[in-house]
Amino acid sequence: MCQAINGGQWSYITLAAPPFMSVINRLQTFPTTAEQIKARVQKSDSSKPLKMKHGTKVFMVKLQVPADMSRATPRPANSNIKEAHAMMYDRERSFTAVWNKETEPEAFETFYKHLTIPKLYMWARRADDWALELCLDKLPPQNQPW
Repeated sequence: MCQAINGGQWSYITLAAPPFMSVINRLQTFPTTAEQIKARVQKSDSSKPLKMKHGTKVFMVKLQVPADMSRATPRPANSNIKEAHAMMYDRERSFTAVWNKETEPEAFETFYKHLTIPKLYMWARRADDWALELCLDKLPPQNQPW
């Protein structure tokens, strides 16, 4: 890994708590009533530091954008995604956060140029309570099994 990111371009990004989060996987029954949905939804709290087990070590994150934001989705040449965002988490899901384009537009554009499908794996390291540094130019292998 050290050789993979040696001399990489690191960019400071500010994260936000997801407005809400619900964990649903393909083996579970999808909630259909308001009570079932409420029971699964967890409120996010950005007043506390983002829980993350990695400390200051470099680790891999998965960034996902809505399918309609993927570069694989055709859109008019003059379209501008102003409210773009990406959900981010690590392999163990020790944290889940959102990165909004408006916080670091230049870094987000660099990330977006690498995006050919709605997900991208990148190297990261913690920078602050709600911030990471992303390695924007040296990507890990994109065929990760998670």
